[in-house]
Amino acid sequence: MPFHLIREMTQRPQRDRAWRFRVMRAQEGSDVVEEFDIALPNELVAGIYDDEVGLPATGLELDDVLDKWDALEPRLRDEIEYRMPPEP
Repeated sequence: MPFHLIREMTQRPQRDRAWRFRVMRAQEGSDVVEEFDIALPNELVAGIYDDEVGLPATGLELDDVLDKWDALEPRLRDEIEYRMPPEP
């Protein structure tokens, strides 16, 4: 099922040390659009960032992820798709 990541709604880790990515998905054959957040562990996002770009010396921040979004998005999409709830 196709989905869209809303880059601007990405949230950096808080107490649970997980990044939050906003997903928008249309139900097949319907105009109904559902939005929800998918959490990815900081260690996973940092590993993807390191593989694709190389970790910044100051630690991974929201601006780093947003600035390198085009390089990171394909791998983030794979991880998010794996964790998405089933279509209602």
